[in-house]
Amino acid sequence: MIVGAGPVACGAAGCLAGMGAGCVCLVDPGTVGPADVAGSPLLRACDEGMPLAEAAARRTCDASVRSIECAGMEASLPRLGSGFVSGFDAVVCATASAVEAESAAWCSAAAGVPLVACTTVGA
Repeated sequence: MIVGAGPVACGAAGCLAGMGAGCVCLVDPGTVGPADVAGSPLLRACDEGMPLAEAAARRTCDASVRSIECAGMEASLPRLGSGFVSGFDAVVCATASAVEAESAAWCSAAAGVPLVACTTVGA
């Protein structure tokens, strides 16, 4: 599961798909904007205005060389909770939202699921 669906999260999703992950789920409450398109290796201008997680999931599936299950959830992790997180092998925190990042840390710890945090520096 990837928390976030912006440029950093799209890069992580593309890497996971390329490494052969069987399922990638992106969770983000936002919509695709020009900054997402400009910084993302996956998103396109025609995605602007769409739910960010859904567009990123669709593009991740399109970029994968093998069959992969991709899901995008237009939701906020604090509302989903640790019960939702427990269904995944790992949580990748790739969001600029402090609330979402803190929630990812707490939910993954409560569910006993490993957390990987990533961000950009000097953006």
